[in-house]
Amino acid sequence: MTPTLDPSQTPDPTPSESPSVPPSVGRAELADLVALAEALPLSGSYVTPASTAVDDALVTARSVLADPGVGDGAVTGAYRSLADAVAALKADSLEHGFVDGTVFVQGSTVGLTHVTVRDLSLHSGVVSVDGVSLTVGTDYLVSAGSTTVRLESGYLAGLQPGQHTLSVGFTSGWSAVAGFRTVLAGGLPDTGGPAGLERWLVVWLLAAGAVSSLAWSRRLLTGYHRSQAHAA
Repeated sequence: MTPTLDPSQTPDPTPSESPSVPPSVGRAELADLVALAEALPLSGSYVTPASTAVDDALVTARSVLADPGVGDGAVTGAYRSLADAVAALKADSLEHGFVDGTVFVQGSTVGLTHVTVRDLSLHSGVVSVDGVSLTVGTDYLVSAGSTTVRLESGYLAGLQPGQHTLSVGFTSGWSAVAGFRTVLAGGLPDTGGPAGLERWLVVWLLAAGAVSSLAWSRRLLTGYHRSQAHAA
C-alpha cells in the first residue's frame, strides 16, 4: 500500500522563518548551539543541500570556537549562520523525504517511496536519479498524497551499489532532492528510517529550546510511525 500523509500533518511548504538571533552572542552560546546541532542524527543516507549547509556551518562554528583571537562579530556571525542552517533543515525535512526507508537491498521486491508535500498538480513530470531521467510506469510510479513517487524494485536492482540522488521536479522550477543507497544482499545497511522526519523532530526541539534528550525525540518518532501505519 502506498503511504499517504495525513492532511492534518501536511504543513505549508513555505520555509519557516529562522529563529531569532540576538544582536550579539558569546562563545558559550555558540558552543551550546554547536553541541545541539552535533546531536542531530544527520545520516549519510539522506543528503540534501539543507543538510550539507548544516555540516558546513558546523565546520565554520568549530573553527571560530577553536581560535581565541576571533572577535565577537565573527562569533555572532557563526551563530547566525548555524541557526539559519538548522531552521532551513527543519523546513526542508518538513517538505519532503523518503517515508519507508532510504536503503534498497539488492534482491528485494519492495521499492522506495518518496513523498513531497506539494500538490500532484504542481509536479512537472520530471523524475531523475543521478541526473538521468526516469520513465514513469517502468522505473517509478507517481500518485497523489501529496506527490508520491515510488521507485520500482526492478529499476533499483539495476543501479550500482552505493549512494544515489533522487530529484522530483515541480513546475515552479523547484526540485525535491534526496539521497538513498543501494547495497548488496548480506551487507549492513542503515536502519533506513525516514531520516528527514527524524531530523525535523530534533531540529524542532532545538529551535524551541526544549531539547532534553534524543531519547524523547525518538519516542515521538515512534508514535508518528505508528500513526502512519494505522493511517495506511
